[in-house]
Amino acid sequence: MNKIKVSMVYLILVFVSFFILLFFTFLTSKSYYNSEKDFQFVISPDGKSVEIVNYIGEKKEKNVIRIPPKINNMPVTRIGENAFNGIGLADILIPDNVLYIGNYAFSGNRSVYEMYIRQGGNIMLTPALAASSNWLNKINIPENVTFIGEGAFLYNMIVEIKIGENVTLGGETRAAVFSNNFDVFYNENGRKAGTYYYRNNIWTAEYK
Repeated sequence: MNKIKVSMVYLILVFVSFFILLFFTFLTSKSYYNSEKDFQFVISPDGKSVEIVNYIGEKKEKNVIRIPPKINNMPVTRIGENAFNGIGLADILIPDNVLYIGNYAFSGNRSVYEMYIRQGGNIMLTPALAASSNWLNKINIPENVTFIGEGAFLYNMIVEIKIGENVTLGGETRAAVFSNNFDVFYNENGRKAGTYYYRNNIWTAEYK
């Protein structure tokens, strides 16, 4: 009887391992990401990376976009000004390679709900409303981000922010980045890494 139980447990573990492997294979496959044809891009001066300058794929009422890590066999390291402005974004995945997000890159998308930026290099989120004027509710800022420019996420309905420690918000001007309330709360509580929640008109935090 014990041998039967051990065999059943072994079979269950094999099946679970198989489905986990299948899931991660899907995440890393090309079919998981948008086609390279959906993006207009330019090659960097050193010829080693690309910058997305425009989204030219199908535009729906609610677009779910997963930017591929590579285009033309080169890593995507920059997202240019206005690249995804006003295209009806509902959800977007930004890959690890991205180091720079330009002005107004994701602004004007009233249907956007969640933005997930994967862990990558030292990303600089520029000023001038990089992802403002949306209906963004949740945002994941990876720990490698060290600076977010003024106004980058203003005029949203953000209720959850995951952010690393010691991120400079707004540069020398200290102008609002997410909202005045959040920026003050984050700075006055030691700029700690964690997940911040907006509930009942106040910010709270679960620190790492």
